[in-house]
Amino acid sequence: MVGILCLLIVVSPEILLDKVVGVVEGKAITLSEARDVARIYNLSITEAVNWLVDMEIIGLKAKEMGIEVEEKELDEEIRNMMSREGISPENFEEVIKSEGFKDLNDFKSHLRKRILRNKISTFLFQKEAWLNDEELKRFYLANPDKCVSEKKIEVYHIFVRGRDDDAYKKAEKFYTLIKNKKKEDRLSEVMKIAEKYSEAPSSEERGRIGWIGRGELVKEIDEIAFSLPPKEVSPPVAVKNGFHIIYVNDIKEKEKLPFEMCKEEIMKEYINERMEELLKQWIKKQKKKLGIELEELGRLKN
Repeated sequence: MVGILCLLIVVSPEILLDKVVGVVEGKAITLSEARDVARIYNLSITEAVNWLVDMEIIGLKAKEMGIEVEEKELDEEIRNMMSREGISPENFEEVIKSEGFKDLNDFKSHLRKRILRNKISTFLFQKEAWLNDEELKRFYLANPDKCVSEKKIEVYHIFVRGRDDDAYKKAEKFYTLIKNKKKEDRLSEVMKIAEKYSEAPSSEERGRIGWIGRGELVKEIDEIAFSLPPKEVSPPVAVKNGFHIIYVNDIKEKEKLPFEMCKEEIMKEYINERMEELLKQWIKKQKKKLGIELEELGRLKN
């Protein structure tokens, strides 16, 4: 029998931990599993049970089709993750535990499910989600927020090392010298001061950091830099080891990119979104076919 077993009696939390809240083709889903998923992905208990049921349905389809996730695929994804996030192998388990996973095996179990979900989605729906050039062009024109370049700013800076009064006064002096110049003369003043006095490696480039997007600088500097108009300088910005003076020379606002420049990116985004939509529809049909109906379990605390 297939279905969800709803808890209708009040029992102690210790007993609830092992209660079955769902069954999919004979596979029991327990409240403790749901609580683990709810904690890791910040879901309600009902959403977590749904997630587990979805994964069981996907697992059944994968078994039927002979689709698996090999250990080397998990290892490769973990290596990519460490590279993207700048995490060392020594610190990886500590990081995943801080995100709610019990250990590396627990993390791999969840990762295996997510990779399997992507494989099934791709196998079942990639062809259906594909667009020809004409369809893709219509999608591009109908979605002005797609294929847009991010805002970028051209940044220069001067760094004064130290957090004492002398360091602050020195930084304040540089700021005043730049601020008092006419806007058209400020860049040359920044470059002159940076080359002679800045205590950052960029002094060799006369203070130039270059064109950057949001998030490329440390948070406190990033926020100030992106709040400045062109040809404007910031007062000294305190960081743990000194003061930065930020100068924004120019700004490139967001703009719609030409279709040919980004059609591959749009296609990838569209296909991923469409496959996700089709997968959800398919899972819903499978639940109906299997007679699975979820009751509201939100009253059970995470």
